[in-house]
Amino acid sequence: MNSKTLRVLEYNKVIDLLSEHAVSSLAKEKIMAIQPMTDRESIYKALEETKQAETAILYLGRDPMESFPDIRRILKRASIGSILGIKELIHTAEVLQTAYSTKKRILEGDKEKYPIIFEIASALSPQEWLYKEIFRCIEDEENISDYASPELSNIRRHMQQAQNKVKDRLSSITHSPQFQKYLQDPIVTIRNDRYVVPVKQEHRSSIPGIVHDQSSSGATLFVEPMSVVEANNELRELKSKEEHEIERILAGLTAMVEEAGQEI
Repeated sequence: MNSKTLRVLEYNKVIDLLSEHAVSSLAKEKIMAIQPMTDRESIYKALEETKQAETAILYLGRDPMESFPDIRRILKRASIGSILGIKELIHTAEVLQTAYSTKKRILEGDKEKYPIIFEIASALSPQEWLYKEIFRCIEDEENISDYASPELSNIRRHMQQAQNKVKDRLSSITHSPQFQKYLQDPIVTIRNDRYVVPVKQEHRSSIPGIVHDQSSSGATLFVEPMSVVEANNELRELKSKEEHEIERILAGLTAMVEEAGQEI
């Protein structure tokens, strides 16, 4: 069918209307690429498939499909050895979970009422083990769960202990009548990933330590007292270990995605 005929029939308007019902960007992309069929057998087969899809939706009470992201680029990155980020892994898990729930919902229905749709759903390979492992390891779009690995859980437990040690020592300074007069405010803050206290410029020598920053006016220096340097060093070392362990976990999950790439 030539382009002039399609324009006269306002085929593009039909396609635009159809695309508004797409549950994913990938579906919309496929809809926009649809061309009219000319083979009688293919047309009747497609009409029967559409009829059965409508029957399935009516029988199940709603469309079993839910919105899901396009993860083709993510799968490509995994296949070439890139380590996927947290959001990319979550998106992969979302697609697999949608495939799983869709398949389960359709197969719970009556095969005799929509055999074509039943067959399509049966062919889905949602890799249930993979999306469950991703969700087990990832807490949200920014955080890896403490339980992603025993090593990470151990590191974070020691980090918490180290943080408490630093805060306790700094708290003893901020609440000490001896030192409070030297502080701009009796608080503990962070500069350059180190716990510090705000010291008045004129009392710089009264609290020995390392200056990490100063206020815009120069009246306040953010000092890491010598009494917490070692504890801060321990905390930084643990932070580095945490980052390496998180990278190892992400690499492991990526390898699983790459391994299941063809099925996905």
